[in-house]
Amino acid sequence: MGKKRNKIVFFVLKATVSFLALYLVLKKAGLRDVVSLLREIKIHYFLLATFLYVSSVFVSSIRWHLLASVKNRALGVVRHFFLYMIGAFFNNLLPGVIGGDTMRIYYLYRETSDASTAFGSTFLDRYTGYAGLLLVGLLATLLGYHMIKETYIVWLIPALAVTFVIGSLLIFSLRIGRRFSLIGGFYDYFLSFFQNRILILKTLMLSVLIQVITIFSVYVITKGVGAEVSSLELFIFLPLIITATAVPISISGIGIREAGFVILLGLSGISPQVSTTISFAWFLSQALGALPGSVIYLFWRSKTGSAKMPASEL
Repeated sequence: MGKKRNKIVFFVLKATVSFLALYLVLKKAGLRDVVSLLREIKIHYFLLATFLYVSSVFVSSIRWHLLASVKNRALGVVRHFFLYMIGAFFNNLLPGVIGGDTMRIYYLYRETSDASTAFGSTFLDRYTGYAGLLLVGLLATLLGYHMIKETYIVWLIPALAVTFVIGSLLIFSLRIGRRFSLIGGFYDYFLSFFQNRILILKTLMLSVLIQVITIFSVYVITKGVGAEVSSLELFIFLPLIITATAVPISISGIGIREAGFVILLGLSGISPQVSTTISFAWFLSQALGALPGSVIYLFWRSKTGSAKMPASEL
């Protein structure tokens, strides 16, 4: 009962943050203006952005398949793609209900009966993904230093990279929670990954490709809206926006994402109306791309039973 109450409290707090952030953004941008701009977006650009999102999910599935294959080769790339689409559906269309990663862990566990593989591969999928995002951001910051050298964001990506490295060393050197069987299995899984340099290189390369596709999808949206934003600026700004939305203080980054676009694109002279429209259009393109995940989820649920994960399996 206490856990359920805490979950409700956290959900309400995150919903409040999302509501307030979105309210402030729309108050500045003007809801009517944003809706008007959304209606005028060129549909072929929007559909291209949706296609790019699905493509990024497929490449992510290849990465997840490689990570899950460290100790278990039970599932193919296509089945990992289906499970990834279920996770995308929950992340984009049912925010705050059940986490997409939780669903991926659950169904991969149901398929493989291997908790360490299900948990470890999903964690490493996110971990290597963020490492790839930071690599892209660092390179973009270096190439675009002349554009941002007099702004406060010039040190943000390097600071995030340093924090990421220090945090990784602390987590995996201290082996926090090693005595618990599931977490202990996870550390053993991570050690197997860390010892495979070829796998590390492959997953990092795929992660960079995924981030390039993701950022290019936003660039496509800017073209659909008619905004003049350089691709290099997006490669600098998007890692910061994605990082901010990943912090669990809102519901799936709603409101935080829009505020990030308004603040950072504002440095390039883009109006709050256009920045907010780009953010909404990007989110809607992802939601459309994730919609097939609902069909896959219903099929998987009918095959495996209830989608609720027992506490003992978490």
